[in-house]
Amino acid sequence: MIRKTDNSNSIFYISCADWECVLVSDDPDEAAAIAMERANKKYGKYLNLSPTIKVVNVNYAIDKMEILDDILVVYKPNVLANAGLHDLAKKYKKIINVIKNEE
Repeated sequence: MIRKTDNSNSIFYISCADWECVLVSDDPDEAAAIAMERANKKYGKYLNLSPTIKVVNVNYAIDKMEILDDILVVYKPNVLANAGLHDLAKKYKKIINVIKNEE
């Protein structure tokens, strides 16, 4: 899922039995219902259910995270290269080196 960060709805992570779903919604109950519909459509009679369904408001959870313990920062040129964007990775690496040399 890719979305613009100015979206007012929250991202929800929903988990039940052996399946999970991530979606955008404005309400956790609606998110759970949409996830259940999608899981039922995908698995049909093979859909596994547990007694509960977990719904996590990812936006809220991210706001409450401790940056030192919960957030990983990765080197953008490596990510770009791993995504096959080698020319862009080289450009970012040059920009980072220029910034480092200015300090």
